[in-house]
Amino acid sequence: MGRARVLPCLILILCPIISLGTDYEQSIPSQIMENMIAQVCTNMEDQISCLSDFQTRLPNGPRNVTSILAAALEASINEARKALQMVSNFNSFSSSVASAREQIAVEDCKELLDYSVTELSWSLSEMRRVRASGVAHDPRGDLQAWLSAALSNQDTCLEGFEGTNRHVENYIKGGLQQVTQLISNVLTLYTQLHALPFRPPPRHHENPNRTREIGFPNWMSEGDKDLLVASSLKGMHVDAVVALDGSGQYRTIMEAVDEAPDYSSRRHVIYVKKGVYNENVDMKKKKTNIMLIGDGIGATVISGSRNFMQGWTTFRTATFAVSGKGFIARDITFRNTAGPSHHQAVALRVDSDQSAFYRCSMEGYQDTLYAHSLRQFYRDCNIHGTIDFIFGNGAIVVQNSNIYTRTPLPYQKVTITAQGRKSPLQSTGFSIQDSFVYGNQPTYLGRPWKAYARVVYMNTYLSAMVQPRGWLEWYGNFALNTLYFGEYRNYGPGASPGGRVKWPGFHVIRDTSEAVFFTVQRFIDGMSWLPATGVKFSAVTFGFVFKWNRSDDGGKKGVEATAKAVQAMCQPTDYKEACFKSLSGVHSDDPRELVRKAFDSTKLELANVAQNSTVLKELESNPTTTEAVKNCKELFQNAIDDLQRSFDEIGKMEWNLAEKMVGNLKSWLSAAITYQDTCIDGFDNTTGNAADKVRKLLETSKQMSSNGLAIISDMSSMLGDLEPSSLNRRRLLEVKSQRRLLGSIYEHVLGHDSDEIFPFWLEGSRRRRLLEASTNLGARDLKDKANVVVAKDGSGKYKTIGEALKDIPKHRNDSFIVHIKQGVYNEYLVLEKWMTHVIFVGDGPNQTRITHNKNFVDAVLGDYFMAKDIAIENTAGATKRQAVALRVQSDESIFYNVHVDGYQDTLYALTYRQFYENCRISGTIDFIFGDAAAFFQNCTFVVRKPLEDQNCIITAQGRMERHQSTGIIIHKSRIEADSEYYPHRQKNKAYLGRPWKEYSRTIIMETHIGDFIQPEGWIPWKDNYGLETCYYSEFNNKGPGSKLDNRVKWGGIKTISYQRADKFMPLKFFEADDWIQDSGVPYEPKLSAPPPGMAPQPARQQALPRLRLRLALLPLDPHPHQTIKVKVVTILQARARLLAHHTPRMKSPGQARVQAQARVQMKENF
Repeated sequence: MGRARVLPCLILILCPIISLGTDYEQSIPSQIMENMIAQVCTNMEDQISCLSDFQTRLPNGPRNVTSILAAALEASINEARKALQMVSNFNSFSSSVASAREQIAVEDCKELLDYSVTELSWSLSEMRRVRASGVAHDPRGDLQAWLSAALSNQDTCLEGFEGTNRHVENYIKGGLQQVTQLISNVLTLYTQLHALPFRPPPRHHENPNRTREIGFPNWMSEGDKDLLVASSLKGMHVDAVVALDGSGQYRTIMEAVDEAPDYSSRRHVIYVKKGVYNENVDMKKKKTNIMLIGDGIGATVISGSRNFMQGWTTFRTATFAVSGKGFIARDITFRNTAGPSHHQAVALRVDSDQSAFYRCSMEGYQDTLYAHSLRQFYRDCNIHGTIDFIFGNGAIVVQNSNIYTRTPLPYQKVTITAQGRKSPLQSTGFSIQDSFVYGNQPTYLGRPWKAYARVVYMNTYLSAMVQPRGWLEWYGNFALNTLYFGEYRNYGPGASPGGRVKWPGFHVIRDTSEAVFFTVQRFIDGMSWLPATGVKFSAVTFGFVFKWNRSDDGGKKGVEATAKAVQAMCQPTDYKEACFKSLSGVHSDDPRELVRKAFDSTKLELANVAQNSTVLKELESNPTTTEAVKNCKELFQNAIDDLQRSFDEIGKMEWNLAEKMVGNLKSWLSAAITYQDTCIDGFDNTTGNAADKVRKLLETSKQMSSNGLAIISDMSSMLGDLEPSSLNRRRLLEVKSQRRLLGSIYEHVLGHDSDEIFPFWLEGSRRRRLLEASTNLGARDLKDKANVVVAKDGSGKYKTIGEALKDIPKHRNDSFIVHIKQGVYNEYLVLEKWMTHVIFVGDGPNQTRITHNKNFVDAVLGDYFMAKDIAIENTAGATKRQAVALRVQSDESIFYNVHVDGYQDTLYALTYRQFYENCRISGTIDFIFGDAAAFFQNCTFVVRKPLEDQNCIITAQGRMERHQSTGIIIHKSRIEADSEYYPHRQKNKAYLGRPWKEYSRTIIMETHIGDFIQPEGWIPWKDNYGLETCYYSEFNNKGPGSKLDNRVKWGGIKTISYQRADKFMPLKFFEADDWIQDSGVPYEPKLSAPPPGMAPQPARQQALPRLRLRLALLPLDPHPHQTIKVKVVTILQARARLLAHHTPRMKSPGQARVQAQARVQMKENF
């Protein structure tokens, strides 16, 4: 076996060994040990010496993963120290043989190798500390950052010899290459092994009441935290004052830095008064936790003019250099005045881990900001330059900042970034978010300095000077396959992705989950340290919600804030011009007001079309289109109603129920789009160009509706990152209920023996009376307590269902039960919108049947409808073509043990959220169609015999916009052939579905598919329409028709993972599935267990550490408009306390008391 294949195989062997139990110190087999040792010394020049040194560092006796990693780090430190000693020895006699530039380069090398020794030592100490203490802290972010930095330092050393005869470089190059290779091997080994549980579980639970401390490092005192979050110098303890006029303790910054304590464990604050300080400042590694505060950009200026043409190395040209850990700068300008003719001239060089720069300006030309290594954060800053003016190999996030290009030398090209990631395992890169790029020259976003350069621009304004191709080569084809350059939801005249480079390494990021990786929380592990700095930041990509330390400003600042908020609000939309227009006239940056304005503008636009359109008036007078116009007006009113209740829902702003609110909004806004599209469909069979006229008429309102949905969908992505579903969210308040929401479970069936047989709609005294009366009545109780009984034999109040509907009160808030006794009811029914909370209960689908033979349909329009033990049929037959049996546009409707029978277009699932359990649907062509969010579980789909020239198609889903939350989901069901159809299956072929609309979405999971389904599985609607934009997937199905080998190869056919499939289960697909849960209908909210070889979802116990990180997103803020944050924090804190004390065993009195207090607190906030 070659060494290149050793590690992957090693991991496969190690995983089951390490995960067998909680003894993470167990020894491992000798063969695996030898392979790991070989990995450490791979590609070393003297492997024998390397292996010998490594072996001496391993403990005698049993060896394990930890001991191997520790020994590898020790060997790396030893090699780095030897290289440092070699360079130091050369430096003692180099003055006689080396040029001035070479002497400076040698000094750079000494400092950089010292960096490597320090960073490797940090890694070794941290790993030992975590293992020894058992603290629940994941060191992966720290260790990978430090190892990534140590890997790059040697390259920077050698780069310092640029412009020399290379003699000295060649002398020291060999030793440095050995250091670099050894560190690279350790980083490789560590990256591959870090997922193994090499540290023990925590020995004790953290105090759940210490929520105020979330986000602060453990070593920081309370006074230190208060100091960092202070909004001004008033009352702040300042350790040193620097002033040019002598009014401080020092006249230069370097004097104050020299006097600062070494390796300080507390924050040391230096206040630099306004003035231009012409000095070069170098804050070494030993100067830790220093905070530099100025009087503002342009007021406090640190200025220098060192440059490459003077003989300095690029590393040493910095006006201000900082390498001490935990540095913070605020309200300062860092400037290099060398000018473009002097080439490399750094204004600011940063090697400080977990450093932050707030309201600072970096001004220079070439190489202005040298983000050399480690984790850095920049907020509300200005960065000026010409060529590669943000460069280096740090892991940095630049947020809400301005990037200005300046005029370079003739024939030079302006490039903003030059990122220096040399290995794919390094956790480095540049992430530029919510910022503004202003160019005065043709500008490129960046070029790849090293092979694995990584740069991403997100939610950022790109001016017209940004060139259409976006990015520039370093030379030839270097790194074009291995780099990662990405753009996500940028805007402005230079943001169009159409003309961008076609390199394999360039990505137009469309998936929010991919973009999230480059946010503060994920990319620089910011939630563990940024809150402690007091620098405000956005932790998610949804840039205008949950901002840190946001404040209101009037006047010009207020206008700017509004403009930025509008820009951010419109970022996720597909029709930005319509979005900006709809938000014109708003004078607020409050996201609630902006969203409400977007909804209101859409409603007014649609109302204007319905009432004042001359096009509709002309069509209404035409007999061939009169009926279509009539339908449109009804559909317009439905859409207006949905926009109005969306507007009202945002006004409530009940973010303690945010998941439910988002689910409502996505359902209603999706329906508003569908209603407009359904209006257009009504003109398809008319003569002339009526359909085109109406389509043009509705263009603006449809765009505005799409934008509103896009905004809410973006909000949903942000909330998904908060992972509320992991908290068993709905049952936290219900002490008496023991229903579990997660896992494969079945609940009591409505109407069966149970201690709670009524849905949640039966509120107050009526529900209590029904519950009291239900004792020992069993399955008949629901029927016995019906409001109305219908019986064909006269034994009920009415003989027809239509008569019974007249008894239903308008807009009822509790359930109205209609018991329909056995019999065939030949009537046409419409449950109007005001008929809410109606329940139809039959005597079984073979006993109670509602039937008709018209081409029009039974329809359910009132929300919260439920049907049980009943059948609905259209007997028109295949020759009558479209003949719907049931049309459903009832939100949160449920069908349990219901048969829906017909031929073409049997079930029209038009809009909203619908759930079908243990139902049977039969038909021929498109017999489940529409644009609802419709979920079918444990159902049977029966394909019937069509006309001679017809094929059979089960689904035709009608999702028109990519942001709609709609789709047809089929889970744990059966797809069968009717006995009359089966002999004709080769002539009249059967398919799973076809894309009725452009973004049609159908997912079939864990379902038995009969052998009559064609191997292609799916069939086009017409030509190539929708084939690339639809979303069709089959997951873990069974049966002879489930084989995927010969399925169609459209771009819209998706292969999904277990985790992705679980997102289409009710718990996540409906955003909030409490309406199913509380109905009592049996259902499975999520996938029960992963298929063999697939990883399950994270355990429930992992929810609490994630929740504690999320709390740092939402600081308490005294401003009135931030009340929403206070409520969210309070709710999440209460949930954290509940979860922290959750145990399946008996609770202690203390635990019970904490849970009770948390419930009271949550109820008060609800």
